[in-house]
Amino acid sequence: MMGLWGVLLRITTLGGKFILMLLLTKFYGVSTVGIYGIIISIISFSIYIAGLEVYTLLVKYYNVSKRSDSFAFANQVTFSFSSSILIASLAGLYIHSYLAAASIILPSVFLIIFEVLLQEFHRILLAKGKANIANIILFIRNGLWCYCACFNLFMMELKDNDVITFLLYMWLVCDVFSFIFVLSYFRTRLNMKFKYFSIKKIKFLAIESGSVFISSIFIRAIVSLDKVILSYFTSLSVVGVYTFYTNIGNALQGLIDAGVISYKFRDILNSSRLANFKDFIQYCKEIIIKSISSSFFIFILSILFFKVFQYKEYYSYKLGLFILLVGAVFQTLSAVIKQYAVINNKGLVLNAGIIALALFLCIAGVGGFWTSYSLYLMSLGIMVSMFTYCFYLYMRLKKYEKKY
Repeated sequence: MMGLWGVLLRITTLGGKFILMLLLTKFYGVSTVGIYGIIISIISFSIYIAGLEVYTLLVKYYNVSKRSDSFAFANQVTFSFSSSILIASLAGLYIHSYLAAASIILPSVFLIIFEVLLQEFHRILLAKGKANIANIILFIRNGLWCYCACFNLFMMELKDNDVITFLLYMWLVCDVFSFIFVLSYFRTRLNMKFKYFSIKKIKFLAIESGSVFISSIFIRAIVSLDKVILSYFTSLSVVGVYTFYTNIGNALQGLIDAGVISYKFRDILNSSRLANFKDFIQYCKEIIIKSISSSFFIFILSILFFKVFQYKEYYSYKLGLFILLVGAVFQTLSAVIKQYAVINNKGLVLNAGIIALALFLCIAGVGGFWTSYSLYLMSLGIMVSMFTYCFYLYMRLKKYEKKY
């Protein structure tokens, strides 16, 4: 029942993004969706960089003692806030040079800062077994603003250059509200105190997370900068189609995360801590089975929707959608198996990241020469790289488990 509640919340959240994409397509065209996708990719990549994967090293300190909770909380939030300011500033400069649109710089910078902090709060809530609250806050920051924006798109007439700025500010308002709500919850319900902060420990963790961070940057580059890379190979309308497809893939990941992973995260974490590879693989099998069945259902539903409502641009590249959905299955699994590897043998993560990025660049790079198939090649690059990442970690961890 708890999982069902999470799935319903996530469906509502993702439904808002889906409707927003359709309205943007209808009122402003596929090219505007492409520009929006590029900006979101830059923001998402910046958010990921700012975390430096320190949470993967701190997560084991939660649920041990109150002092340990406060230690992990204080260091995780402080580090994330400091790094988010630096990364947000650099992202603002890049956005200005890439699009030369001053109006979107300010909301983008503040969005990165708030999203980094809210991302860390979300992870802490999952580690503490508070999946329902985590999903509610996720809806406020990622779903509510989409519905508000959809309503305003019907009521207001905006220029093509202004609609992206408007959407970013709507997102920022809901982020601020989410931030106030989550701070209140942490203070009143979890009783986590901002104590036991240690600069030395932060430096140590930053150094320790180096290999994990570099590997994660490689993986995040694959799934965040794909739209930016694609924009150099083809038109903004094709980037718009690809952006819509990636949103459907994200919906699949969101459903699995809400319905399976978030409610089993503590069990997955415990099996990782105990190096119980057998139990861990059982959780992975459950994730794969539910992901595959969900991906086929989403694909068929999407194709029928495109056909019935005559979204010709989205229907014409349907093979690319199928490939992306398969890639989304392995992308979902990669986050889980990476957590196990980080706790038990984090050196493997860097090797897996290097191999995955190399494969992605080789396959996607062909799109620069074979531009008619650039969308398919980009999708194939993601699918193959994510599968290879998971397969490499699985085989090496299995070998490591037999050895010890």
